[in-house]
Amino acid sequence: MKRICCMIIVLALLLSGCFLKSKPATVSGDCYQIGMSVLEATDDYLDGDITAIVAAGQIQNRCREFGGVQGDLTTDNQAVENYCEILSYTLTLVADGDHINAGEIINTRNYLAALLGEDYREQ
Repeated sequence: MKRICCMIIVLALLLSGCFLKSKPATVSGDCYQIGMSVLEATDDYLDGDITAIVAAGQIQNRCREFGGVQGDLTTDNQAVENYCEILSYTLTLVADGDHINAGEIINTRNYLAALLGEDYREQ
């Protein structure tokens, strides 16, 4: 009985490990955390859970944290910061009534997701 329980536990751990995503090696931990928060706020906006103004505010708050990020500013870290800033700016425009740029939100979100090793969203 102990053997069966152990085998079930090991199998469960192995299977759950197969579905875990990890941070890309080319992005620092701090940039990854900030980027994931920005991605979450953007997804909340795209899902209709929050307004553009709320999403823009949340993203702007997170973007301010890039100034305190330690370590080298690698190309991918810089790209994460740039896409976060673009999302902040675009959502601010949409919140101000400029719906011409609304289509760019999903594209920019997907570029950021690719850098963070996350899934794309359909348009």
